[in-house]
Amino acid sequence: MNQEPRTESVQLSPVPFPPGMEKDLEGVEYLLETGEVLYSCPTAPDYFVSDNRLADGTLTTPHIYRAVTGEDGLVFCRDDTANIPSPYEMQGPDLPIQQEGVPYGLFHPRIEPGYILKNGIALLECEKDAYGNYKGGAGIDGMFLQTGRLFAPVKDEGGTLLSFREVQERPELRENYLRIAELETEQNYNQIDGIINNEPPRVNQGYVILESVEVGNKEFVLAENPRAPQPFVTWMRNMDNDRERGGENFFWGHYFTDKDEAQKDLASRVDGERGHLAERRPSLLERLKRGQAKVAKRPGRDAPEKPRGEMER
Repeated sequence: MNQEPRTESVQLSPVPFPPGMEKDLEGVEYLLETGEVLYSCPTAPDYFVSDNRLADGTLTTPHIYRAVTGEDGLVFCRDDTANIPSPYEMQGPDLPIQQEGVPYGLFHPRIEPGYILKNGIALLECEKDAYGNYKGGAGIDGMFLQTGRLFAPVKDEGGTLLSFREVQERPELRENYLRIAELETEQNYNQIDGIINNEPPRVNQGYVILESVEVGNKEFVLAENPRAPQPFVTWMRNMDNDRERGGENFFWGHYFTDKDEAQKDLASRVDGERGHLAERRPSLLERLKRGQAKVAKRPGRDAPEKPRGEMER
């Protein structure tokens, strides 16, 4: 695969996930400012693919993006011409096409571009992934219900469509995902006494949180995503605000390729917040001195007090 720099016309920045959205978008690594959701490409670490639907469910065209780290942080450059290997392989027999055009629409019946296979699977042109695979659906009374199965077109040398074949993820990639899952399980330990924590790991934007330090009402974390171009990141969040709004809303991310550098950044951010609080919160001795000074300035405190037991004449 050619890794030489390209000049892409579209460059988009990632944005934070709205509260609760990340849990509804399984496997999503990033959310772009356009509403596109990105999944990592297991065969090309620096590449990501967008879905054919935006985060709000609106249909769109899927694209291929290349992750680039610049002066302004991480950006994604659209690169639909990238020759990245597909993570899927064809399996099973050829599935003949029964008809072109798919009846669609419960209240406004129409024919949508696509195909119905002889086994009854419906394939719509608007329901494809970035690799060109069709998302198989069951056509019931004009509704398209996705089955979770993918189908690739089979063409002759001249490009004429002949049939379809089902595709599945390559076995070696499934093994890689298992290793990542094992890593995340190992990370879900209590680092002090080695006791397994039964709670699921904390995850933000695809990163598993490894370390956490609370300073005042702020929490600083270090997180890791082995599949990301910059696998380590430190974030902060305002715990008071999150208690009011609900959820954990991390922001102000610093991204790194080296874990040691990320740990140094976490320590620096924690020390900086502690120093900031120390400036705002005077020491106990300083508060006592200020209290004594206020008492000394009260009216009537200028005259010396009479000794106890002395009677006035």
